[in-house]
Amino acid sequence: MTWAMILTAIATMPIQTTSAQTADEQICCHINGLVVDDPACNRMLLTVYNTDLRIGSYDTIPVGKDGRFTYDLRTTGNNVYELIAENDYKKGNWQNIYFFAENDTVNIKRYANDTNRRAEITTAGPLNCEMLRLKKLEWDMFFNEPDQKNEKIRKSGERITLEMQKLKDLINETKTDNERKSIQRRIDSLDIVLKKLIIESKANDEKYSQAMVSCYKYLLEYAKDNVTPVGLLNLHQVALMSKRMDANTADRTEAIYDSLYAGKFGDNIVSRYMRNWIAGRKIKPGGRFIDFTAPDLDGRNHTLSAEIAGRIALIDLWASWCGPCRRNSKSMIPIYEEYRDRGFTVVGVARERSAEPMRKAIDRDGYKWLNLLELNDKALIWEQYGVPNGGGMTVLVDRDGIILAVNPKADEVREILNKVLNQ
Repeated sequence: MTWAMILTAIATMPIQTTSAQTADEQICCHINGLVVDDPACNRMLLTVYNTDLRIGSYDTIPVGKDGRFTYDLRTTGNNVYELIAENDYKKGNWQNIYFFAENDTVNIKRYANDTNRRAEITTAGPLNCEMLRLKKLEWDMFFNEPDQKNEKIRKSGERITLEMQKLKDLINETKTDNERKSIQRRIDSLDIVLKKLIIESKANDEKYSQAMVSCYKYLLEYAKDNVTPVGLLNLHQVALMSKRMDANTADRTEAIYDSLYAGKFGDNIVSRYMRNWIAGRKIKPGGRFIDFTAPDLDGRNHTLSAEIAGRIALIDLWASWCGPCRRNSKSMIPIYEEYRDRGFTVVGVARERSAEPMRKAIDRDGYKWLNLLELNDKALIWEQYGVPNGGGMTVLVDRDGIILAVNPKADEVREILNKVLNQ
């Protein structure tokens, strides 16, 4: 049987699920958890799927000294949630544990992040059972082999590196030239093996990349043949990775959503994510900016289209906590001063939890243009612009609102202004 036949057979397997709960149906999902081999983990963070925790809200679940935690999630609709260990989140490297909110108990065994062991989930909820079945298939079909190979290379590399270090320490203690030469020959031979392992590792990384492409093609087939909340979730996970793949993958993802999912599962937050992802795809040269209304620091509302009407404008989405965003914004100050009287303007929008950090950042950095406040993602501006979990982006538009450049550097903005303003 060919791979194509296997994919088709699996994608068309019937799903044993019940109908999803409606938006007004109350759900109580009991979470029963155990943290293994991670004494530093004393709290788990529970949030709606794909929430940026720098801005979005979350609940905290205390973890007992025995590693156990429990929580009753009361909600409506079959939304997807995720659990994150707070200690891993603070280190910037964490595992996301996904599950659907269903009237059932979700048992979660979570291992320390440095063990590379994935969390184990057991439940009788039909959506979760189907999601877990699919995840196991993904792993077995696409990632198990390259992952095992990678682990083997890693362990061999660590062993050889440790042995080389011992030999290098030993060579400094030897008393004769013959002993030193003998040890050096051993070091050289180990170095050759290590270089071969590096080549092997790069080749395996390529296999992993190819496996990801194959996996996403499979997930698209699954989403097309199984129009369920599980299919919707997998469609969105492909959408999140589409920028790393060819444009055809993104186009196909959008087409599947438009033809099969639009108008369905309206209570599921993933539907909103997909709509805004599709809108964000249009943020590119030749497209149009997305209008919004947001307040300034004095609470007065401003509509973007009114503020930039008839002018070339740089829309600057930034945040006080985003260092690269602020460095980029500061680089635009001389350009703003030079061209502001020639039909150019900048409108900044800061993505914040509160207004004070934004106020301090403006005072410190010296922005002279209008700055608006996106407080706790109220207007979903970042999501609509296709950067839901990012610090920000910049979009340069012409007098008619047509996008000239996305994330241009200061020199590029100056070059475009010189060209357009002199026409």
